[in-house]
This record gives sequence, structure tokens and C-alpha cells, in this order.
Amino acid sequence: CTGKVLIVDGFDRGSGSWGLPYHTFAQWMGTDLADLGIPFETAANEAVIAGDVRLADYQAVYWILGDESTVDETFSTAEQSLVAAYLENGGQLFVSGSEIAWDLDEKGGTGDKSFFLNYLHADYVKDDANDYTVAGVSGSIFSGLAFEYDDGSAGIYQEDYPDVIVPKLNAVACLEYSGGVTAGIQYEGTFGSGSAAGKLVYIGFPWETITSPSSRQAVLKNISDWFGFTSDIEPENPLVPEN
Repeated sequence: CTGKVLIVDGFDRGSGSWGLPYHTFAQWMGTDLADLGIPFETAANEAVIAGDVRLADYQAVYWILGDESTVDETFSTAEQSLVAAYLENGGQLFVSGSEIAWDLDEKGGTGDKSFFLNYLHADYVKDDANDYTVAGVSGSIFSGLAFEYDDGSAGIYQEDYPDVIVPKLNAVACLEYSGGVTAGIQYEGTFGSGSAAGKLVYIGFPWETITSPSSRQAVLKNISDWFGFTSDIEPENPLVPEN
């Protein structure tokens, strides 16, 4: 383990609300982590599947899925196997995306549903929260945070189908839509057949659509603190000895 974050860009969909074949969201995340003093590397999900990048080499993995859905697949069978092994060995995963529950739990096969329950520790409730205001659950890692994500007016991209989920298998809600239903979950403990404790944060809308840059960074800071990174920024003018 390198003590670094691996940012995995798995957002390949170009036919949804984000209508382009490229984006800079991994760069946004990297910039925020750099501002927090947290070391990171980035890779495409294809590099992880090919074995060119090993999840086990990282203290935490931050997986971007945007509004990736059933056609492009949020987590393919190969990716599910790699993520499951990482978590069973005590890995720490942050994943965000608006169609993960829809793809895996509502429309997926038996293997998809099993992965979603046992490794993402959630159940699908519905495809569209129809609610763009989110707040941290008291006592959770996001306690005290409140923010909005893009309804189409913020210039990022409209998240028109944010998933509503519910925590399962000892996970707890960490974010709620303003209507009181669950927008995100956190979990600490063992995964699947593993014996090493890992951690998970999963939110049902894309991290990059949070409209306030300071709130986007605050979300990353709270996750990174919980994952054991020190997110203290070095002073701009450290003391320098005269001799």
C-alpha cells in the first residue's frame, strides 16, 4: 500500500446528461486532493481491468461513475471481481454515480445484485429522487454538511436520475435528500468472505455535480479523513531558520 489515493475514472458514457466523449472530472478530484495535501494517482477503469494498475497498491480508491448506466455498465463482472478482492483485503472505496443501483440492483443479474448487496452494502429504492438538496446525517462522516448538486442550472451537467438507496448489512446512511430518503451510505467492517476490515462510502449521485466547489472539496476531505489520510494543508510561509 502506497499511502496514496487511486482515482479511477470509469465514466465512459457520452449519451446521458453529460453529452461529450471526454471530461475533466478526475482532474477536478485530483486538484481538490492536491489542495488537501493528499497524494494521488489516476487511471482509467480499463487500465485496472487490464491489470496495469493494481487496486491493492493504494490506501484508498475513489471511483468516478457519473451517470454511467446499463449500456456502458457501472461495474462489469471483471471490475466487480477486482473491487471485491480489494475490499475483502481491507481496502477503502469511495464511489459515486447516479445509476449504480439502477444498473446493478434493479436491472442486473444475480451476480450484479449479490455484488451490490455484499460489497456496496445497499439496496435500490427508486431511480429518481427528484430532489437536488442534500445534507449529512447526524453522527455520520458528513454531519453538518449541506449542499446542492446540479439540476441543470449550475453549468456542470443535470443529474436527472439520482438514485435513492437504503443501507444494508450494517451500513448506515450518511447523506439524505431533503425529503428524508437516503442519498449515501457509509460502512466499516469486513466484506464478503474477507477477514480484514475495510471502509466504503457510496453516494447515489455524481460527486462532480455538487454545485459548490468548496462543498465538493469538503466531501472529499471528510471521506479522506475517515480513510486515515491527513488532510492538513501546509502553511504558505513556513518558518525558515536564519542559519
